[in-house]
Amino acid sequence: MEVNPKGTVFVELIAKLMDLLTDPNFSRIEVVMANYELDDNGQRKVKSGKEVVAMRPFVVEGMDETVQDGLRKELDRGPITLLMVLWIDRTQKGVPLRMLFFDEAGKRRTPRIDGMDHLEKSVMADYLNRQVKS
Repeated sequence: MEVNPKGTVFVELIAKLMDLLTDPNFSRIEVVMANYELDDNGQRKVKSGKEVVAMRPFVVEGMDETVQDGLRKELDRGPITLLMVLWIDRTQKGVPLRMLFFDEAGKRRTPRIDGMDHLEKSVMADYLNRQVKS
């Protein structure tokens, strides 16, 4: 059984985003779709000893039909190895970064960074770099 059965990810994603948007302490909400880039043989590309990651961040500042259509198009565009929602929580002391994963069945993770894989760490680092620049 899948954690997010086919066809339900969009509905669950929109519901979670709507919840996040109602909290005034949450800002800089992004949905990030990521995958490993593959070579012509279907193997993961490696550059400078690290697997190459392709990310598609989608900033969410509100929830209307245009935003929902944009998200649906990005999800349908595929491929997606990782789907994360990241945001800043001003109530958190220290690092205010929060994240939500839409995981495949059986995926287990620890709540700390050391439990994240290369793809997840890459997405998180890219998000944090965008926040510093803006």
